[in-house]
Amino acid sequence: MSYPWEEVSETKQVADALEMKIAGGEQDSSLWKFQDMIQRKVLDIIQPDMNYCGGLIRASRVARMAKKAGMTIVPHNTQTDAAACKMLQFAAATANIGPLMEFPYRGREKKDSWYTPNFVIRNGMVAVPQTAGLGVEFDADYLKGAKRAEL
Repeated sequence: MSYPWEEVSETKQVADALEMKIAGGEQDSSLWKFQDMIQRKVLDIIQPDMNYCGGLIRASRVARMAKKAGMTIVPHNTQTDAAACKMLQFAAATANIGPLMEFPYRGREKKDSWYTPNFVIRNGMVAVPQTAGLGVEFDADYLKGAKRAEL
């Protein structure tokens, strides 16, 4: 019987052969899978996506596993709107966070009216919100006009 994680050993051979760092884990949600990748050092940078891995708590558990192994963590991120707040807060609170983060550039800056603050890239950096909770406030008038989606 073979197990899915046994295929990861091929990845280790690739990672060992390359000079560039290998990041991965953005599609994974299983703590045992992250633990296996970390223990076997098949990646150089652990990259959970909080939308897939189970949110802030699970990503924090993965970060602690990586820290214990002396590894860097850089969350995978495709969000630039209000949803980016979780990644920014995670990065600010994680000791073994990498020096560079993924924050997509979506073209010319535009101010969204339904939340504050707007996340703007300035000199290659995005400010971490400092207000309560995750730091995002939603416009109550905008939300009053929202319609409930029924499936």
